[in-house]
Amino acid sequence: MGYHADLDAIGDQLVTTIKTVSDFSNRVYKQYSKSVTSYPSVFVFPERDENRAVGPKSTVHAFTFNVLILYKGSGAEADMDALSTLTGAVYDALVADRDLNSTARNIEIPEIDFSYEPLETFVFHESLLKVVVEKTRLI
Repeated sequence: MGYHADLDAIGDQLVTTIKTVSDFSNRVYKQYSKSVTSYPSVFVFPERDENRAVGPKSTVHAFTFNVLILYKGSGAEADMDALSTLTGAVYDALVADRDLNSTARNIEIPEIDFSYEPLETFVFHESLLKVVVEKTRLI
């Protein structure tokens, strides 16, 4: 596989794994889409690739993907509980399949950030999981 095909396959497998969380079913997107009107929703998109050669014909890549969970709430205290429950379900689904169905060598989630944005009639609550996917590519 070429570089783009590997990156694409990892993104596809992250989406497939997250779709196993019943709260999201058909609301997992491989990139950000402004046309989303149904929540909670999840967006998966690549952020960076740190790589190093480990031999003349192989490279270890550490692809970082952002997994953004958006939850539309009313501003009640229960909103944060709902978001943390959804975030935990995504986290658990990803770490239960650390090789992403044999697509990667390993995944780690070293960071999860939570935030919110109060708007006029509702509040967007967000969590952002940084998912680092290790893959060895042969040239």
